Amino acid sequence: MTPMSNANPLYAKSKYRLYRENGHYFIRDGLFTLSETPHTLAEAKEMMDNLARCTTCGGDKVSMCHVCRGDGRLRNGVACVDCLGRGYVRCLRCGGTGVEPC
Repeated sequence: MTPMSNANPLYAKSKYRLYRENGHYFIRDGLFTLSETPHTLAEAKEMMDNLARCTTCGGDKVSMCHVCRGDGRLRNGVACVDCLGRGYVRCLRCGGTGVEPC
């Protein structure tokens, strides 16, 4: 990993920033550049999206309801009050954004 200059990022997602220096793209996390260097802008953005995706919901923005365990109903057959019978709730880690919190 190598330190980079403080240029303006081309693209930003969560704590990751994309820079271009000497014809190469670099993804920065904090002070250092990640070891895998993308070759194109599209490849760099895809790599950043994957890095920034919430580790709990995988970017889906929702997770299984822990009250009914995804069933949507409680043991007595009544609809779950936490998820309103859907079986899923907004992801608690990312708050429903799908992006890993900083």
